[in-house]
Amino acid sequence: MKTQQQRIRETYDWLDKLIRASLGEFPDFSGAVYDGDYSLTLEQAQCRKHDYILRSVKFEPGMRVLDIGSGWSPMLKKIKERGGYPVGITLSPVQAAHSKRHGFDVFLGDWKDLNPDDLGLFGAVISVGAFEHFCNIDEYRAGEQDAIYKEYFSFVNKLLPVGGRHYLQTMTWGRNHPQYEDISLNAPIDSPEYIVAHLNTYYVSSGWLPYGVGHIMENANGFELISANSGRLDYIRTLAHWREQFQKASVRKIAPMIEIAIRYLASNSFRDRMRSSRTGAQLKAFENEVFEHTRMVLEKSS
Repeated sequence: MKTQQQRIRETYDWLDKLIRASLGEFPDFSGAVYDGDYSLTLEQAQCRKHDYILRSVKFEPGMRVLDIGSGWSPMLKKIKERGGYPVGITLSPVQAAHSKRHGFDVFLGDWKDLNPDDLGLFGAVISVGAFEHFCNIDEYRAGEQDAIYKEYFSFVNKLLPVGGRHYLQTMTWGRNHPQYEDISLNAPIDSPEYIVAHLNTYYVSSGWLPYGVGHIMENANGFELISANSGRLDYIRTLAHWREQFQKASVRKIAPMIEIAIRYLASNSFRDRMRSSRTGAQLKAFENEVFEHTRMVLEKSS
């Protein structure tokens, strides 16, 4: 059985050079915030999201902030620019190396293996686009989903003072999500069952998603829900912007595209993943409300 670190590496690490050539040196590979203004550029919408997150956790200069699933460090960069002290956690060696090259304090590993006492206290904890990976399908089938979420919130709770805030952004199941036993590439084309089967082929790190705000809060002992809203339509627009950026011609993309082409020719499983990506399954999942996208602000109450 693959570890979660292996799953994350297989999903994201091969994208490193291409994504930075397409989205910039600090790419934010998570849904942006448009607030209904779809005339915004991707960069403007991501900046709006970063500002929204910092407002949500009552950020102040000098605050120490932990980012669980820090990726290519876009939030670490924003926090540092605003006078804070960011710390990141990532499962990806490529992302960790990138962050450290830029002078950020980042732990390479799984939050499950870290001791809160070793990390110290933070003014705020954020997690953007990582929570959806925390319970993999094998763990879901073993009935461990709620226990994993409880463990996560216990971990975060120990890192915050009473009144400290946690910003959580995650995919959740939408109202048309399939049952696990019905997910299949043999299901009717563009059905929820077929869409999710394709996504599981492409995203090796695919987890079993939480069922929504209520499900998450049932496991968030010691936290009060301050706010929650849907980012589903914003994610649809983000996907369109990503497609535009990835399709733009650039000299910087030549080398990574050659590497991807070689891998495509050499690996059957990689070819299957690339074919799956061309179905646009993720976009269809959001458009058809198979997936929802949730932004939550929680405050430690005890």
